[in-house]
This record gives sequence, C-alpha cells and structure tokens, in this order.
Amino acid sequence: MSEFSPIGSVRTYDNGLRKGVSDFNLIFDKEKGKNVLNWKYEEKGEYQFWIYRSLKNQPITKYKAVKGDSRIFEEEVLNSANNQYHDAIKVVYKNGGESPIKAIKEIENK
Repeated sequence: MSEFSPIGSVRTYDNGLRKGVSDFNLIFDKEKGKNVLNWKYEEKGEYQFWIYRSLKNQPITKYKAVKGDSRIFEEEVLNSANNQYHDAIKVVYKNGGESPIKAIKEIENK
C-alpha cells in the first residue's frame, strides 16, 4: 500500500493584464460630419472599451465608455479654437483586468 500526499491547493496568479485592441483607426465621415473610431477585438469576457482624449497639450483623460459588443464610436466634430486632440482606447473587464492604452490617434479638425 502506498502513502498519499497531503491535499494541497494551487493558486493561479492573474496580473490583470489583458490583450489590447487591434486595427484602431480614425476616419472622418464627410457625409455625416463625424469622426469615426473603429477597432477589432476578438477576446471573450465581460468588458467595456474606454475612449481617452487629450486636448492640445493636456494630459489624457477618460472621455467615454463604449459597450463591449461595439467596435465603433462616432461623434460630431468638435468645433472650438482648441480643436486638435488625441484619442486612445483600452479594454476594461468587469473583473478588473485591463489592457494597455492603445494607439493614440491625433485628430485635427479644420
């Protein structure tokens, strides 16, 4: 007869880092007069996409949250003297996991 080892436990480590979006693009739709951000994301889970923005030389801050089943964000063109800005995106999971901020795009509306 053999001896059994004591029952142990295994704990997995999750550093919270998740895969980022791919093919993050900016398109200006002249017919609609809108900026259109679009991207690809194939991962499973419960998450949102957070759009970040900075105006001119200001720090980047969270601007909008987009539902996880969307891959597009449209908005009216900003009409202001300070109309140069940067947009970025990251994925934020319900369980707290996040992707790095991805592909900052510069937008200058004239």
